[in-house]
Amino acid sequence: MGLAVLGREELETLQEMVVDRFSGVVDKSVVVPEWTTAPFTDDQCGTVTYIVPVKDIRNLNITWGIPDLTSYYQSCPGSYLGHLIGHEGPGSLLSGLKSRGWVNTLVGGQKSGSKGFGFFVVNVDLTEEGIDHVDDIVELVFQYLAMLKSQGPQQWVFEECQDLNAMQFRFKDKERPQSYACGLSGHLHDYPVTEVLTGGYLLSSWRPDLITEVLEQLTPQRVRVAVIAQQYAEKCTETEKWYGAKYKSEKIPQEKLDSWSSCGLHEKLRLPDKNDFIPTDFSLAPRDWCTVNHPTILHQDSLGSLWFKQDNEFLLPKNCINIELKSPIAYSDPHHANLTYMFAMLFKDELNEYVYAAELAGLGYSLANTKSGVTLAVKGYSDKQGVLLDKIMDKLTRFSVDTSRFNILKEAYTRGLKNFQAEQPHQHAVYYNSVVLSERVWHKEELLGALPDLTVQAVED
Repeated sequence: MGLAVLGREELETLQEMVVDRFSGVVDKSVVVPEWTTAPFTDDQCGTVTYIVPVKDIRNLNITWGIPDLTSYYQSCPGSYLGHLIGHEGPGSLLSGLKSRGWVNTLVGGQKSGSKGFGFFVVNVDLTEEGIDHVDDIVELVFQYLAMLKSQGPQQWVFEECQDLNAMQFRFKDKERPQSYACGLSGHLHDYPVTEVLTGGYLLSSWRPDLITEVLEQLTPQRVRVAVIAQQYAEKCTETEKWYGAKYKSEKIPQEKLDSWSSCGLHEKLRLPDKNDFIPTDFSLAPRDWCTVNHPTILHQDSLGSLWFKQDNEFLLPKNCINIELKSPIAYSDPHHANLTYMFAMLFKDELNEYVYAAELAGLGYSLANTKSGVTLAVKGYSDKQGVLLDKIMDKLTRFSVDTSRFNILKEAYTRGLKNFQAEQPHQHAVYYNSVVLSERVWHKEELLGALPDLTVQAVED
């Protein structure tokens, strides 16, 4: 049992409340079951499973069973590998896959299992072309793993993760009390009481041997591949017991496993650059405006207004910049609503490699289409915020459409609109309730009907 109590009362009062209510709980010295090996047998490894989904989605999930890494929280070897494999900057695995037009997103890292074992996963969504290159994608994953093995564990990468985690812990935003207390009660099973607050954040032990040990587990012989797509409907002849999903599992041919084992290195896959966005100046700005309790207009003309409000409560070295770009045609009809949405998606897609390092360093941005135009928000540590904002504005003023990425993102947008029909009934009820209560809204059917007019030239115009 783990118990965490959060309240405004004095510690002595809280302690009395806890003792009064929980002192009667009997410690039965129950031993928590532990499984020291992953739940996959040898016959279940080196396999590929094809699955037919209800929605029109295309996903590739690559999974390995690994030892339980919870006890190594001071070095986090799984997080180290997840940081590199899930990186999105130049030379990354995602960068290589996107450049070929095979995937749009990638998630990689350790995943909890049960006491004694865990998983390591690499999950991607597949484009129309990517579904025909599943084996090539898996090979590229093993080429990236081969690069990591050849380079060996890098202490500078660990120290960078160490700095990022320490910064995140030092300047944590306040959490919802209920969620915070629930999380701490769970951490009592994973960390010593003295490290419950810092466990999972502060890294203090550089253990390259553990990184190598986990990396050696990620082999073709121990892999499990799952491919999810509707086009496998004829191939999948088995029916899953509980939900009735169609699937088919096969052993991966030995020749293919051998090919992945000897795939070698890829010239364009490399370790990420050092992160120049990690802030070093955490000083607060002069408190000149602390007496002003509301936003103040600093500048106003025919083109817009500039408002400012200095924080006088949280006192963190962070800024929040919100820019609203208004246009009367942005949501004037379904066609222009699609154009505005696609512009925002294309812009974020093109800038993704550059801003990923900033996001790791606690500095992010968002660009979203609204009924009145486009909203740009930049939030995070103020030290390097100006560099990111300059890059965003420079790209915004010189933006041009990449035709290949347009086609991929338009296809994904189309599928997303069509897949709404497969959502659960209560989600339809919530959506259409908001539609009938809105003064002006283009519903998904109208947006779908306007998609034939969504072209590269239309976005550029």
